[in-house]
Amino acid sequence: MEIVPFNEEHLEEAAALVAVRYREERNLNPILPTRFEDAAAVLPILHDNINRQTGVVARREGKLIGFLTGFMSLFREVRTAYIPYWGHGAGSDTRQETYRMLYASLARHWVANGYFTHIITILAHEQEVLDAWFMFGFGMDNIDALRDVSSIKRTTADVKVRRATTDDIDAVMSLALANHWHLTTTPIFRPMFGHEKREHIEPQLSDASVAWWLAYLDGGAVGCIRVEPSSERDEFSVTPADENTCGITRAFTKEEFRRRGVATTLLKHSLEWVHSVGYTRCAVDCESANIPGFSFWLKHFQPVGYSLVRHVDERIAWAHKDRDETDILREFQS
Repeated sequence: MEIVPFNEEHLEEAAALVAVRYREERNLNPILPTRFEDAAAVLPILHDNINRQTGVVARREGKLIGFLTGFMSLFREVRTAYIPYWGHGAGSDTRQETYRMLYASLARHWVANGYFTHIITILAHEQEVLDAWFMFGFGMDNIDALRDVSSIKRTTADVKVRRATTDDIDAVMSLALANHWHLTTTPIFRPMFGHEKREHIEPQLSDASVAWWLAYLDGGAVGCIRVEPSSERDEFSVTPADENTCGITRAFTKEEFRRRGVATTLLKHSLEWVHSVGYTRCAVDCESANIPGFSFWLKHFQPVGYSLVRHVDERIAWAHKDRDETDILREFQS
């Protein structure tokens, strides 16, 4: 097996590997759109991003048998290398071995440049691929999920739901902030950063394409859901950015009002609106460590992708094999 840098000459073969993986996933997850079953639809994404990425390919006897490519950027205020679901692929006969060699090569470059957090997104039914990355020390972090827009029958009569307007900005901001606080708690432990400002959210309340729904119980606003076009979602999500798919990008219920039908009633109203404006699919993502969120979303949505993360010990920046031997001996003798 030969590992060489990823470049334009590899684009078509790489796109074909992604299309094969996507077709296999869609056979098990028919809710996914058909678009990326065709390598011709994958090719422009790889081509448009090739100058922003670092990547390697594996070749055997001159034939491309696997590739790995990702971005080095700031994610959640941390220098992170991220491999999207369309940024990797390997032939089925030596898949785990190929991924092992590809990651060993690319991770060396990332760490040398100070990127110690590595993330990869994998399609939901790629168990062999998941196992390969678990062996590298990656763990589950986030789940992408989809569903159709059929309504949910079970709701709670006591919960009243209405669409928020600009007059509700204070209630919306309070719930959005409470959502950020929730994500800092055990066992999620996601630091509070980058929370949306009032000047960002307020225009959404008068935007016809974005719907904020508020749930009222016992006289106060106790929960919310935001639905917006899929084009507003992360471009690297498994869920597609197209005119038929919307995304739930914010959802929260106050802890003391959970298990009283608030979230289910909010979702019911959201899906009815989504259907009325012509969408056919609804997407959501959640942290796998978010116990109430994980339990709720996977009750109503089908997983289509998993994002795994590995944090390399940053001490490797100075405690590595290329250190001067005299320096190491002096350290051990001190």
